[in-house]
Amino acid sequence: MAYELETTRRNGGKVFRDYRTYLPDRNRNGAMLEGLCDALENHVLEGKDIRMNVYSEAAMMNTHITNGNIYVWEKNGFRKSDGTPVMYAELWEQITRDIREKLNCRISAYTGIPYEIKARLDKMINEPY
Repeated sequence: MAYELETTRRNGGKVFRDYRTYLPDRNRNGAMLEGLCDALENHVLEGKDIRMNVYSEAAMMNTHITNGNIYVWEKNGFRKSDGTPVMYAELWEQITRDIREKLNCRISAYTGIPYEIKARLDKMINEPY
């Protein structure tokens, strides 16, 4: 998973910082969620005017963020409409809390990577740790 944090300087210029996240040995969706939790916990500072753009192959994660399911789940105690718990409820709970506290709901998730960003992120992802 790769992501970028976007801030605006006082003169109006945009500043982008690229990151990638180590994904633990877990299934793809769980690993992507853990990676997003790590990104929010360790790289986003509270009180800053920051936008986070997430690029991953986890279409499920991206869809739930962009269509607002996570906020409906939060309202319902991370339970689906039939009352069963949402898969990875503890991770979704952490993500919604951190988005609200650290990003003020300024997050975008993308399954595909825009052409102008792809080369930069590919280079970063392929670099050894």
